[in-house]
Amino acid sequence: MTKITFDTSQLKTLKEKLKKAGPVAIANINAEVEATANDALNIATRLTPVDKGSLRSSNYLKQTDEMVYEIGNNSEYAAYVEFGTGKRVVIPAELTSFAQQFKGGTGESWDNALEEIKEWCKRQGIPEEAAYPILVSILNNGVEPQPFLYPALKLGRKVLTVRIKNYIKTFGIDE
Repeated sequence: MTKITFDTSQLKTLKEKLKKAGPVAIANINAEVEATANDALNIATRLTPVDKGSLRSSNYLKQTDEMVYEIGNNSEYAAYVEFGTGKRVVIPAELTSFAQQFKGGTGESWDNALEEIKEWCKRQGIPEEAAYPILVSILNNGVEPQPFLYPALKLGRKVLTVRIKNYIKTFGIDE
């Protein structure tokens, strides 16, 4: 499972200001956070690569606390698609420690991997005998990253910052 959450370090200060402003302000900011999280999920879903559709259908959004939402993907291989594999791994600096948990591969057997690639070849109209050299190439060179969660996080973070600042400014909560 791969999940990327918004940094909540400034949430405590915001919650304190909102408590002073009252329950309507809290509800309105929560609505802004939820709307932003839904927008980020939609972006992640649009960016998710599709072969059989299982990766895309594994994207999720859940509320984990007041004004805190988690966007992730339940697929066991989502991180390998997000960051790439082997020599082609690209990990954003802020996700380095998070990505460490995926180092070393999925543990899938050679036979299972070869069968998956054979099935992929069939779907792509590629002769089945190409599966073996494709698998060897993947093991030797890795696969390119196809980020879908991280770009959604980055954009969502920018949008949420603007939404909250506008709300605070409009309703004078920062005073």
